Amino acid sequence: MGLFVRKAQPNTIQAEDRAEVAPVVRALEFLEAAAAVEPDSDALVIEERAVWQPDSWLLQRCWHELAEAGAGAEALQVATLLEARNPLARVQALYQVARRAAVGRDAAAARLVAQEVRQTSVALFADAAAETVFKFGEQLLYASAAAAQVGNISLACACLERLDQINHSWDRVFIPLEARQVLAETVTRIGLHPLTNHLLEMAIRRYEEPGAQFLHQIMELSAARLQEFPAARELQTRLIQRRVRRLGRLMQRCVAVFQFSTLSTLTARRLAATAFGQAGYVRDVLEQVETIANVQAARQETGLGSSRSDPHFLRQVKRPTANLDVDFQLYTLQEAIKVMPLRNLAREERIGLADRVAALATQSDGWTAAGAVATLVDLGALRYAVSVMDFIAPTDPTRSEGVISLVRALLAFGEEQLAHEQVQKAIVWARSLPGRNPERALIWGLAEVYMEYGQPQRAIELLDLRVARAAAEAGLGQRMRRLFRNAPNDDELRDNRLRLRALILQDRPPASDAASVAASEVEAEAAGDPDTAAGADVPAPSYWDPAAVWTHEKESIYRQLCQWAPRLLDGEALINFYVDGLLRPLFLAGQTDLIIQLLPQIRDALHLSTGDKHTVHIRKIALLLAQVVAPATGIPDTGISGPGATVDLPAYPAETYATLRQAFADFLLDLWAADAPRGVWQIVHSLEGSLPLLLALEGPHALVTIAHHTAEAGQKWSVNA
Repeated sequence: MGLFVRKAQPNTIQAEDRAEVAPVVRALEFLEAAAAVEPDSDALVIEERAVWQPDSWLLQRCWHELAEAGAGAEALQVATLLEARNPLARVQALYQVARRAAVGRDAAAARLVAQEVRQTSVALFADAAAETVFKFGEQLLYASAAAAQVGNISLACACLERLDQINHSWDRVFIPLEARQVLAETVTRIGLHPLTNHLLEMAIRRYEEPGAQFLHQIMELSAARLQEFPAARELQTRLIQRRVRRLGRLMQRCVAVFQFSTLSTLTARRLAATAFGQAGYVRDVLEQVETIANVQAARQETGLGSSRSDPHFLRQVKRPTANLDVDFQLYTLQEAIKVMPLRNLAREERIGLADRVAALATQSDGWTAAGAVATLVDLGALRYAVSVMDFIAPTDPTRSEGVISLVRALLAFGEEQLAHEQVQKAIVWARSLPGRNPERALIWGLAEVYMEYGQPQRAIELLDLRVARAAAEAGLGQRMRRLFRNAPNDDELRDNRLRLRALILQDRPPASDAASVAASEVEAEAAGDPDTAAGADVPAPSYWDPAAVWTHEKESIYRQLCQWAPRLLDGEALINFYVDGLLRPLFLAGQTDLIIQLLPQIRDALHLSTGDKHTVHIRKIALLLAQVVAPATGIPDTGISGPGATVDLPAYPAETYATLRQAFADFLLDLWAADAPRGVWQIVHSLEGSLPLLLALEGPHALVTIAHHTAEAGQKWSVNA
C-alpha cells in the first residue's frame, strides 16, 4: 500500500515558529524531504495506481479540488501544467468549472468558461488532422459539455456535430461510463434538437444496454433539474415555464424511445420500468416486471442460464434461501415506485402496485421482505407492510432490518403511535431469541432512526433498555471485572457513542430558533452592523451556550470514548469512529476546545494507514475541519448526515476562529512530518487528502503554489518512488 522500507534520514524540518510560516511552504519542504528518501528496493510495494506518476497524480488532484471549490481560473491554470502528460486535463477542468458555475449560478465563472470554450473549440475545429488522435473526440465531448453548462447551446451542438464526423466516435462515448454520463448531461442541457433527437433514437438500437443506461441518465438528470427551481416555478415566470416544458418534452421523448424499442436484456427492461415509473405509467411498469418474470422462467426451463449465477448480482452476505429472480423483479418494481408521482396515481393503481410488491416480498428470504416494507408504506399500504413483517420467520434475524425499515417509514409519515407499537413488539421478539446479536442490532438501528427524525429522548430510552438487560444477564465475574477495571467492551462503546449523540441532540435549540438567529445575523451583516453580524467579536447567542449544556454526563462519556476507542478498535473502524462518534457530536455541541484536544489522537491513528486508504481517511477529517474554518468557501459535501449534522456553530469571537485555524494548520504539519520520511507516494497521498482543509486555510493560491512546484520538481520524484 505504498509503505516503503526507508534508509535513515535526518529530519531537517523544524516545528518551531509555525505561525510565521504558511502551511503551503511547509508542504513544499515536506515534498522535497520525501523525494530524498531512498526506499529499499527489496521491500518496495507496488502502488495500486500504476498508471500515474506521483507528480502527475498530485497535479490532477489539485485542479480537481480547485474546480470543485469554484476557483475556475486557478483550476485551468493548474490543468494547463498537466496538459502535456494528460491531453484531456484542460478540457476536463473546463467541464468541471462549468458544472460548478451552473450549479452555483456564478456569473463570473460562466463568463470565464464561455471565453475558454470558444478558444478551445476554435483550436479543435482548425486541426484538420486531429481525427487521427485518439483523444480528439473526447476533447470535443468535454468542450460541448462545458458550452452547454454555461448556456452556449449553438457551440455545444457544433462540437457534437464535429464529433459525429469522426469514424466510430460514438462507440468511444456510449461504452465508457464516464463519457456516457458527460454526454447525458450535455443532452439534458441542450434539450430536443435534430442532433440530440438522433442520439436518443439510435441509443438502444445501436448500443442496447449502454443506450438504455444513457436514456436512464437523461431521465435522472432532467428530474434533478426540475427539482432545482420549485420556488421559481411558483413565480410562473415565462423563462421557468419554458425550461420546465423543454425538460418535460425531453423526458417524454426518452420514454417514447423505451416504449418503441426492442429491449434485449433484463437490465434494459429494468431501466425501462424506471422510466415508465417516472412518467407515471403504472400499467407499463407492471408489464415490464411481468416480462422479466417470463424471461427468467424461460431461462430456467431451457437451462440457458439462471439468475443464481447472474454476474450482475453481488451479494455482500450469504443468502442461501434467497430467490435472485424474485429479488430482481422486486428491485425493478421498487426503483420504479421510488420515482413515481405517487400523489397523482389513482387509488386502484396504488393498490395494484402494493399487491405485486407484497406478493414478491413473500417469495424470497427475510432480507427481501424487510426491504419491501418501506416501499409498501410509501404506497400507503400499512396493513400489507405489517403482514409482510409477519411473514418473516420469528427465528430469522433479518426481521430486525424489516422493523427498522418499517419504523423509519412510519415516522416519515407521522405515524408515531403505530411506530411505537411496532418497536415494542420487536423488542419482545428480539428478547425471545437466543444470543445478544438480534436485540443489540435492533436497538442500535432504532436509536439511529429516532435521532434521524428528531426524537433523541426515544433513542436514550431504547439504549437504557439494552443496558439494563445486559447488566441483568451479566455474570458475577463480568460485573466484578467491570467494577474494578472500569473497562467497557465493544457493545458499551457503541452504546455510549449513540448516547452521546442523543444527549447532544436533546440539548440543541429548535431549528426555528437557530434559523431566526441566522437570519438576523444576515440582515445585520447586510445593514453593515459589525456588532451583530455573524462572526463578530461578541459572546455566543444567549439561546444556546455550548458551555452551559456540556454536562458532567457528556464529559464522562466523551472521556471514556477517547480512552477506550484506540484500545478496542483499529484501522478503518477506528477512523470512522473518530469521525462519526466523536468529531461530529463535538461539532453539534460546539465544543471547539475538545476538538482541538482530540486532533493529536486522530493524527496518531492516521499515521497507521498508507496508500489510497490514507487519502480517504485524511479527507474525511479534512472536510469536517474545513467546514468549520471556511463555511463560505464552497467546500464540497462534507459527508455529514443526519439531523443537525451540519456544522452549526454559534458566533464565536474572532480569537476563537484564529485559534481553530492555527490548530488545524498544526494538525496538517504534524501529519505531513510523519508521512514525509515514508516516501513520495505517502506524502502525495497525505497532501491529496489534506487539500480541502489547505484550501480553506489559505485559499486557492496555496494549491496553485503546490502545483507549480510539482510541475517543476516532480520529474525526479519517480526515481525514488
